[in-house]
Amino acid sequence: MIRFAHLLPLLVWVSLDTAAAHATLVLGQLEVAPARPTVGAPFSLQLSLSDPTQVPVQDAVVWAELRPEDQPNAAPVRADFTETETAGVYRAETELPRTGSYGVVLRDQTYRQEEATARLEAPLRVGAPNDAQSFVFPPTATGGASWRTWLLWLIGLPVVAALLVTVLVLTRGDERPQEAS
Repeated sequence: MIRFAHLLPLLVWVSLDTAAAHATLVLGQLEVAPARPTVGAPFSLQLSLSDPTQVPVQDAVVWAELRPEDQPNAAPVRADFTETETAGVYRAETELPRTGSYGVVLRDQTYRQEEATARLEAPLRVGAPNDAQSFVFPPTATGGASWRTWLLWLIGLPVVAALLVTVLVLTRGDERPQEAS
């Protein structure tokens, strides 16, 4: 006979699995190669991402927006990162049209409904050396609200409850006393 106590661990596991699917704090470091990019020449941005326990973050959807600091309303140059063979390491190739300092905003949209943003403290300088910079993608405030989640709660849970009740009713057995002959 199935009892509620047998189902409790399953319900806890499902709720923890759902909670673990959301974005968390991500630590990152951005490096420029060559360290002194020049105008009109392609250069690489290398991004290393890990969680607070130093586990590499894989399969991230990340890009950088580079905007001249003296033109805050200018359209940004976008550099999309692709994951390398090394876990948690991403690379993007780009070039910038003029000498000067560029503000860098990194965006992580690994989860469609969430976007984490990190602005680097020091600008990227074209024609001058650049040091590696550390940053943090903060946890996002938005929860997971995909159509699969809604289907799970609106259809899946009632179906599981109905199956459970059916199994409980069918496994009770025949409790009528037997007639004496």
